[in-house]
Amino acid sequence: MPTYASVSVLEQQLSEGDLWPDEKAVLANLLQTLQMPQVFVAPLRLSSPLPDKVQRARGDFIASLVTHLTPLFTARSFDSVRYTELHLRDLEIEEDLNLGEHNRPFSLQLMGCTCRGEINFSKSYIEEISLQGCNIGVLALNLSEVHKGVYIGSPLELIS
Repeated sequence: MPTYASVSVLEQQLSEGDLWPDEKAVLANLLQTLQMPQVFVAPLRLSSPLPDKVQRARGDFIASLVTHLTPLFTARSFDSVRYTELHLRDLEIEEDLNLGEHNRPFSLQLMGCTCRGEINFSKSYIEEISLQGCNIGVLALNLSEVHKGVYIGSPLELIS
């Protein structure tokens, strides 16, 4: 398992945090994935532990996870996993998802997610953003730098 302080923070958040039941399930699934002893380069997925089940999570919760997981994407160790992308899959994101004003040196893919609020990447650097089969309220990219581009797969639906 990676020995990053951020993983300890996530473990503490699971045991002591004020989380919704779906958030606990997503975080427990993530920590289980991080505990598996593996050596490879792969995407990391934030999703439901159950196939085809949408999980409800707050935007602040997702933003906190993304922030704490960033070191796993920048690590250059030969004896551990190095993640290349972060996939958010089948999540119903309540409130705004603010990922602005940060350096995210990895690709972020949202697949089958719903966010009635704003997804904000303003004033940030991110390797790549991909939205596939999502329903979103607002996508803010003001003054952001997206190295490889923004990809919008079908169907993408803007909701109000």
